[in-house]
Order: sequence, then C-alpha cells, then structure tokens
Amino acid sequence: MKRKVVNLALSFIGPIALIVILSMPIGPLTGGLGIIQPVGGIFDNGSPEPGDQTIILTGLDAEVEVIIDHLGIPHIYAESITDAMMALGYMHAKDRLFQVVMQNAFAAGRVSEIVGGYAASSDMFYRAIGLARSAQETLEWFEENADSDPVIRDALDGVNAEVAGANAFIRTLNSANMPIEFKVLGYTPELWTAKDVFINAKMLAWGLAGSIIDFQRQWMRTTLDNDTLYNDLFPDVLPNTIPIIQEQYNLSIAEYPLGPGKVPAASASDQYSGVDLASEAIIPDDQLEDVMKMIN
Repeated sequence: MKRKVVNLALSFIGPIALIVILSMPIGPLTGGLGIIQPVGGIFDNGSPEPGDQTIILTGLDAEVEVIIDHLGIPHIYAESITDAMMALGYMHAKDRLFQVVMQNAFAAGRVSEIVGGYAASSDMFYRAIGLARSAQETLEWFEENADSDPVIRDALDGVNAEVAGANAFIRTLNSANMPIEFKVLGYTPELWTAKDVFINAKMLAWGLAGSIIDFQRQWMRTTLDNDTLYNDLFPDVLPNTIPIIQEQYNLSIAEYPLGPGKVPAASASDQYSGVDLASEAIIPDDQLEDVMKMIN
C-alpha cells in the first residue's frame, strides 16, 4: 500500500516538475522551453494561409487590394494615400513585426526590456544619443504645424494611418500568428505609436549620416592641428576609388590625377603596374606609430 502511495505521488511530481522546468526562462530566452509545447508554442506557427482573404480595417475610406506575388512581395492598390499607408502598416506588422519592434527598441535604448541586461551597454549609448527624444520633438513639431501647412498635415495623416494599420494586425496576435522570435523571448509587442515611426526614421537617418564619424573626424582635425596631415589621412578621393564613369576608369596613370602620396586615384589593375605602393604610402612607416599615438 505504501509503495502504491509513493508511486502515485511520483506520478504527479514528474509532470509538475516538467511543467515548471518548461516554464523557466533560459538566459535571455524568457519564453523558456515552453516554446516546444504542442499548443501555444512554435508548432502553432507555419500553418499555410488561405489564398484569398478579406480583412476589415476600421478607418479605410475605400476598398484596398493587396496582391502578394510569387516572391511574397505585397503590391498595394488603393484609392488614397492614407488608405495605402494603412494597408502598408498592416503588411509591415504582418510580415516583419519582429524586425520593426527590435529596430525601434534598439534606437530607443529599450532592448533590455525585451532580452534583459545583455543589451545594457547598447541601450545606454542610444539613450545618450537621444534618438527617441529627437523623435518626440519632431512629432510635436508636426502636430503643431499640421493645421497651418497642408503638406505637413498630409504627412502626419500618412504616419497615423500606417500606425493604425500596424495596430490592426497587432491586436489580432495569437499563438498561430505571433512571430516565433517573440515566443522564444516570452515578449508580447506593444501597440505602435506615431512616435515609433519617427524613432525608426531617426535611426535610418543616423545610419545614413555615418553615426558619429563626423564628430570623430572633427576631433582628429582639431587634435592634429595639421591640415596637410589630415588631408592625407582623409583625402577627398581615396586611392582605391573606382570612378562611376568607365571612360575615367580606363584612363592611364599619366592621364589620371594622382591621389595623396602620389598613389593613382583610379584603381584599374593596369594602372598599378610598376607602382611600388609600399614606398608611396601616404604615411611613412617610421611616422605611422607617432600619428596613431596622436589620434588615440
């Protein structure tokens, strides 16, 4: 009898322990091993969608048609820009929600809220840069000037329509259409806001502007206090530049102007024949160490 009681107790303890273990977070994977459960885990994803779907979005002025081609690329046909933007927001959330959420969190310095302290250094950097603060200021400027400028009003209406479309999809999230990445991280995405759109725009501008390279070069130019040396380090035309115009690319060394240090500015292989690039280096080897000390 005692053995039966022990066996019965163990039969309960095993499943309970398994449930607890599957629910425990593993490092940044706060979803734990629960993602492999048959219901609510990753196996809910991957079900084929019906070929034709009718989706009702509140706020559309007319019917919008979205045709997805054989490459999975959506083509949006709408009667107005705001309707097209709403459909675009919906498709963005449907096809790349994890990407846009993480990109926004990265720019706003909020990645640690999703993955834990592993991203603390990145978050501190981008909070110091202030892309989110700048996005809020830009949004407020649009809102303040929308009534006096129809172009600004149209732009803001487009942003709000895209946000509404994205949120329309986010509100439908369930175990079947929740991105697997969010299941692994145990994170449920927040609703989108107009500020989020501007944060992503700021991040894009930040990347295209070269981040802090301009500040670094300004510091180096001030520190070096030598325009000739600075221009040698950062020439307007790099020695390995390949001109877009092929006629320039095919010029001979004699016809093409030399770059800094007498190195040919064009990089056609025949133009380098007979040129000792080591002897024509912009910064001689015996001076390079001193220059690096100055920069550092």
